[in-house]
Amino acid sequence: MSCPFYQELFKIKFPSKIDIRKELNIPQDIFLFGNTARLSHQKNPVLFIEIANEVIKNNNGIHFVWIGDGPLMTEVKLKVSSLDISDNLHLIGSKENSEYLVHGFDAFLSTSNGESFGYSAVEALRAGVPILLSNVMGHNEICIPYENGLLFSNEKTSNIISKVSDFINWEKTSNKEKIVNSFQQRFSIDQMIEKIISNYNNR
Repeated sequence: MSCPFYQELFKIKFPSKIDIRKELNIPQDIFLFGNTARLSHQKNPVLFIEIANEVIKNNNGIHFVWIGDGPLMTEVKLKVSSLDISDNLHLIGSKENSEYLVHGFDAFLSTSNGESFGYSAVEALRAGVPILLSNVMGHNEICIPYENGLLFSNEKTSNIISKVSDFINWEKTSNKEKIVNSFQQRFSIDQMIEKIISNYNNR
């Protein structure tokens, strides 16, 4: 079954990466890990900051951005300030156009403790952005290792840093078309409707 009407609705025109980084006031010539999520315990932003801190120590040319607000904003700001990494870690707050801004990332990093469905990660794939996700429910259904991203265990920060290094090396040779295809073949509206109809017909 083909649903051209829904496919047309689902098409999205992204701003350029240059324009997005201008809007976010982030340097153009750096590698950018980003996340778009609420600052809540479920999303585990403290681990995101700890990873950023370790990575930045070794490579000042890597930046991190978190787009979103939430109950942990004050705690997160204090932690970033105490680690003195505010030049490389950008807390943007809530943005209505976050689904477009993800196109300005080089990689999507989620440290979430669990997801019913990793919607933000799927949005990143739609934008052709590779994903580095905690290996939890919701994430491990989205990530296809070494095709659209990598998974890591969020139990030990030192192991995660090694995984980040592996991810950056893999990302250099990753195929953006494959990343987008991993979205279109599994999560586009057309595919979702086909799966629902197939399940209904095979009851």
